Amino acid sequence: MRRNEPLSAHTTLGIGGKADLFYITESSGDLVKAVRLARSFQVPVTVIGGGSNILVGDGGVRGLVIKNRSKKITIHKEGKIHAILRGVVSARWMRSTRGTNRSDFTDINYDESDKPDVEVVLDSGVNLQVAMAQLFDQGVTGLQWYSRIPGTIGGAVYNNIHGETHTFAEIVKKVVILDKHGGIKTVAGKNLKLGYDYSRFHESGEIILEVTLVLKAGDVERARKTADEWKKRK
Repeated sequence: MRRNEPLSAHTTLGIGGKADLFYITESSGDLVKAVRLARSFQVPVTVIGGGSNILVGDGGVRGLVIKNRSKKITIHKEGKIHAILRGVVSARWMRSTRGTNRSDFTDINYDESDKPDVEVVLDSGVNLQVAMAQLFDQGVTGLQWYSRIPGTIGGAVYNNIHGETHTFAEIVKKVVILDKHGGIKTVAGKNLKLGYDYSRFHESGEIILEVTLVLKAGDVERARKTADEWKKRK
């Protein structure tokens, strides 16, 4: 636990005041315990991930700021656990660019609907770019459309990120959340109110713990090339 931690060190913009209290969690279990403990003492809680898409004022943030660095990735194939990964590989941050001409995407877009489904369960603190790279190594595609976007899996759901014609809503099956009363619940993707740059989490006060995505056992080399090319088109 740190006091008066500069949040400029934890956001991609590199600006912002201090948090009264600052704590880093390394697992979903630690995140739940920290939030419940803070709430039991009526301490306001703010949870951040990679720090992208966050603007912190010079006045800082009151109460406890938790940086969620949970890392577990579990791949299910044919109803069985295929692999359990730890999303700890360092990744380059890429800034998304608004207003990109959609015609720039047409020549690298393609359909994977004919490929077998693969369910992947990810902690909300997993870095999106790390997840993409590690899943490619396991023969799993579907995240290549988001190769330009920084942040975590939880943030991707929170803002329903979009890679041109694709949105995260397409692949979210369900999430596990911590509600305002400290209860843990599972919510289907269809009930998350996923819209353009929006989800119910903007208003609900719920905290995303875990996300189940439906991805594909697709053409990894094509997906890698698509991701690399998409990164260049800023």
